[in-house]
Amino acid sequence: MATKTKTDKASNHKNPPKTAVSANGRISGNERAGAKIPPPQINEYGIPDWRLERPEFEVIEISEGREVHYEVRGHLDAPVPPIRESKYLKKEQYLEIYRWMLLNRRMEQALENLYKQG
Repeated sequence: MATKTKTDKASNHKNPPKTAVSANGRISGNERAGAKIPPPQINEYGIPDWRLERPEFEVIEISEGREVHYEVRGHLDAPVPPIRESKYLKKEQYLEIYRWMLLNRRMEQALENLYKQG
């Protein structure tokens, strides 16, 4: 669980714009007309959410004095979604990318431990 100190800075969040973001990053109102993929939901900060799965959990910020920590609540035992078909990658390529990702994460953890040792 991450812990941080709360700052006294006031936040001014505005309503997000009501525009869609295309796959190439361009913002357009009518770009998605007739597309099979539903338009992304825009979060409160204006960032598009392209996920097709909607996890049934939430992260809650809990303040205790000047200390702040986060808790995850909800259904965390959901099955892993299947690998989707892609016109760009084969299943073997997905697995190879995943293996490299895991190897990279293990290396980052080892480097973090070495850095902490001094």
